[in-house]
Amino acid sequence: MSLRQAHDTNIKYKRMIKKFDFYILKEIMLPLIVGLLLVSTLLLGDKLYGLFRYLYSGVPAKDVIDILLAFIPAIMVTAIPAALLLGISLGLTKLVKDREIQSVNMIGVKKKRIILPYIMLGIIGMLAILLLQELVIPKATAKALRLINNIIYSSPTAVISKDSVLRIDNKLIYIKNSVQLKDGTQELRDVIFISQNYKNRWTQYMTIPIIKQQGDIWVLQSNPKTGENIRTYTPISDDGNNWEVTEAQEGILNLPKEIFDRSADTRKTPEEYTLKELHAMKDSGVRGSMISMNTFTPQMGFSQNEITFHFHKKIATPLMAFVITILATSLALIFGRNGSFMGMLIAAIVVFCTIVSGQWMQVLVENSLIHPILAAYLPATVFFTTGVILIAKE
Repeated sequence: MSLRQAHDTNIKYKRMIKKFDFYILKEIMLPLIVGLLLVSTLLLGDKLYGLFRYLYSGVPAKDVIDILLAFIPAIMVTAIPAALLLGISLGLTKLVKDREIQSVNMIGVKKKRIILPYIMLGIIGMLAILLLQELVIPKATAKALRLINNIIYSSPTAVISKDSVLRIDNKLIYIKNSVQLKDGTQELRDVIFISQNYKNRWTQYMTIPIIKQQGDIWVLQSNPKTGENIRTYTPISDDGNNWEVTEAQEGILNLPKEIFDRSADTRKTPEEYTLKELHAMKDSGVRGSMISMNTFTPQMGFSQNEITFHFHKKIATPLMAFVITILATSLALIFGRNGSFMGMLIAAIVVFCTIVSGQWMQVLVENSLIHPILAAYLPATVFFTTGVILIAKE
């Protein structure tokens, strides 16, 4: 073969590979888009209940839509890896089942080159999540919190869901039950109101059977059925072991609207902080102000171990999109001959393992059973190593 012929053959080979790359992307694009829309819709469903309650209470549709749009970036952090997983699993299993991968492999194209488009998609997904986490989500979440705050505290009637915690300046309010009355007003029941000082110590603790909000005035009432009164606990010793208890049948809590402005840092979850902010909290040795919404105890925040874990988890989360791509590709190459059902099964298994491993690592960190840095990267490391080994053997 002459040099000219070799050159022409090489050009044809590169064109063929490029066309196959586009063909691969075309095959996975539809399930990827469908997966992105499906997962986003499922995750938004958790928010829709509260937003529908706002609409029912007379909140303008524009404000509700603005809140919904502000939550979308945070949802995309979960939806992007799931969509990549579904798209690759379904698209690649189809190619394997139809023996198209085998055909291309027989003409000299190595499987490591065939999976390059999938790897590039994983890298794009990883970068997209990183940009969302650092540039979009903190601002979008702050906007959503401001809008919700304005709805709750600017409307004549409170729109507060049951079993929720509000942080207002140095005050914490836990609402166990929220009832919509026939006259359109809302009644809060079994409320705990706590004030903190600058050292995060409780300076006042109140149990309130019933609260009715009237603009900026909160009317506190006893429970006429059970006879339970409003109780106020005030510490009379520094160690917090001795409290003075007073009771009343009614009262008024005046919280001016300015207190509810979201200019103060009232973010509750690590996802709402940037890496820079979490790094500063980690290095300062100061306890975080983030609230765990599942537990209402005097330990309302994250320890230094948990802050370290969440800092590194924010790095590991974008990496997981790339790792999932590697793992899904390797599994689809091995089991793809069993068809689309196997692709769906692979996607479901990987999603399950990813969620369970992440939650389990967090539990271990919270109980100081594992180093936070190891916990943050261990699932991604195991999945990546597994994927690489499977690809190498295939």
